[in-house]
Amino acid sequence: MTIDPLISREEALGGMSGRVTKQASLLLILIENRTIYLLTQSQQAAAFALSEAAASPHQDFLEAIAQGRDLPFQPTIRHLERYAPQWSILVPANPDIQAAVAHLLGQKYKFTAQAVPGLRAALNLDSDAVGQAYQRLYNRPLTSIYTSRVISLRDQLRWRWATLAGRLENLPPFWLTCILTVVIGAVSLALPIAVAGVGPLPGVVMIIVIGLINMLTIAAMAETVTRSSEIRFGSGFIGRIVDDYLGQASSALLSIVLAAFSFGLLLVFYLGISTTLEGASGLPAEIWMVLVFLIGLYFLTRGSLNATLALTIVIGLVNMVLLLILSLLAFAYLNPENLLYINVPWLNGQPFDPDAWSFLIGVVMGIYSAHVLVVIFGKLLLQRDPSGREVIKGHTVGIGVAIVLNVIWVLAASGAVAPHILAGQQGTSLVPLTATIGPAMGVLGAIFVIVSMGLGMVQFSVALFNLAHERVDTPKTAALGRQGRFLLSLTPIVLVFLLAEWMSWTNTGSFTGILAILGIIVDSLMTGIFPVLLLVASRRKGELVPQVVHRFLGNPLLLTGIYLLCLFNLVFHALIIWQNPIQRLLGLVIALLVLGLTIAMIRRGVFSPRLIIELRDDQSRGGKSRVYVTANGQPVPIEVQLGYTGGEELLQANSGTIRTMSDLRYIRLNLPPTTARHLKVLAHTITPDGTAQDWPVHLTLNGNDTQPTFDAPLSDGQVTLPLAADVRQIVMNFT
Repeated sequence: MTIDPLISREEALGGMSGRVTKQASLLLILIENRTIYLLTQSQQAAAFALSEAAASPHQDFLEAIAQGRDLPFQPTIRHLERYAPQWSILVPANPDIQAAVAHLLGQKYKFTAQAVPGLRAALNLDSDAVGQAYQRLYNRPLTSIYTSRVISLRDQLRWRWATLAGRLENLPPFWLTCILTVVIGAVSLALPIAVAGVGPLPGVVMIIVIGLINMLTIAAMAETVTRSSEIRFGSGFIGRIVDDYLGQASSALLSIVLAAFSFGLLLVFYLGISTTLEGASGLPAEIWMVLVFLIGLYFLTRGSLNATLALTIVIGLVNMVLLLILSLLAFAYLNPENLLYINVPWLNGQPFDPDAWSFLIGVVMGIYSAHVLVVIFGKLLLQRDPSGREVIKGHTVGIGVAIVLNVIWVLAASGAVAPHILAGQQGTSLVPLTATIGPAMGVLGAIFVIVSMGLGMVQFSVALFNLAHERVDTPKTAALGRQGRFLLSLTPIVLVFLLAEWMSWTNTGSFTGILAILGIIVDSLMTGIFPVLLLVASRRKGELVPQVVHRFLGNPLLLTGIYLLCLFNLVFHALIIWQNPIQRLLGLVIALLVLGLTIAMIRRGVFSPRLIIELRDDQSRGGKSRVYVTANGQPVPIEVQLGYTGGEELLQANSGTIRTMSDLRYIRLNLPPTTARHLKVLAHTITPDGTAQDWPVHLTLNGNDTQPTFDAPLSDGQVTLPLAADVRQIVMNFT
């Protein structure tokens, strides 16, 4: 018999005491597993996994922990304290076991009583019952598990960060969602420059109008995520949801868009960080770019950023505070004449300036580019708000907060610096602001750039590397070996670095210009067209039905208007505004490709209703084993026959409870008349950690003929196939 190193032989063989100790040892292992699972999930969300390759390292950890394998690393006592509210559900109401776990914790870790209030509450250590149980089991007071040694300054800082991180990650879903949606950083620094060409007041109007449209599209994206079982129970990779709802061609287009977005944004980070630090330090931007490249390379060689959700929240909050402080500094130098400058075409005979309007529209669209984050954080947020009500509200309000903050910043920066000075900037708006206000703006601006772009630079370096690695890691490149594939995947990062160096050296790189092009091409798709198409598809094909559905979001006139507006934006820039032939060709090709894909999706029936049969063995807290039936995004009452070892049970509902999963032998569903043209069958087990494991079943579709229209095992637990009009019965057999 293998004995835990924390358990002595006497304890293991000591009758009742030995059994309690062994149970406590097992419980401690479960607590540590749960803690590492939650920490790894937080790291996965903060990694901005835009691809399967980015998600796979964390996903492997999550699956290993969920299946009870060895821990990928050992948690610290700070981690246990941080996630105490989440693992407390594992602790039984047994004072002896609670006392024994406390004893094991005292042997394994060092901590003071004041440092672990969450752990004390989870194990009920402050109660008389647990204290008496500890005294009885170990012949000494419970307080002996705590250390009275003064913690070092380093440990104090670690404990304070753990406490703060725990509070931030346990924020209510609405506030957590709202903070994660407000994207303040590189685009905000370009905004005063983009606004300068037309004037602050017309620019503010454009910020508000485009912001209101994005409040609608991000709500549409959030509802799509709420309806998706792939996001809620699967990997949460954006490519999967697009593939499932819109098809492989749309998923391929998305991959190209994400690669272009990562490449362009990384280039912006190089230019923004280096030019700002050049102004603050006097060192050439080219030298700072080398340092930025080496930092990114360091994290790529590590294979993981290991940032957590708490760090992402802190950086988001710090960015908001710093932007407000910079705005206050700028308001002290406000010149009302600067705010009254207006350059609107045909007003008082003023000509149309295509570059100014291109910069304005593109950059303003870029400040609301949080739609991809809805998918990245969707799984984590929906675990805390299964209904999706607070998640959808939080994303919408987050865009509203972004509108307010950016309007304040534009008015402050535009009021402090003359429009003609801002309009001529190649770098960020901090350079002319520092020249006007002085060193305080330069120092705070440098801090803002490092905080707002530093983590993003690393995140998108990793994202771009993984997007390339997905294409490189094939059997054809096996001969290159691991190191060769790594170097080949590094090619896009090197190209970004070299292009940034060339732009800086030749003074041809425009920080605002690159962001404007990204906004027009990428954000027209990511914040407008894709959310609209996904909402239409998910309301017909979604596996889950949200508790709250905003009907007006599905209004055909509203969705068609947003789609055509974004498509017109691409065509208008390609044919009228852009003068560069490459930009024109690119914009026109993407517009025609999107239009052609949409027509092809309609002709192939991508938006036709889907019938969903889901068998879910939910082992999470409060979960039940049920059969769910939905069609066209709505619950469908259906006749369900459950076959058990000892008999049958007949249900007439869209959701039937399964009494005993171990006795279940088959499920037979008699289909009512339906307009659905596709069928999706899901059979999975939801683990206590909220992940889905495939449940193999044998699926049979019976029609009017004697031979089944489909009869095959589902090894991966799901299948999507056309639903013939003559199919009358679905049978799921279990072994």
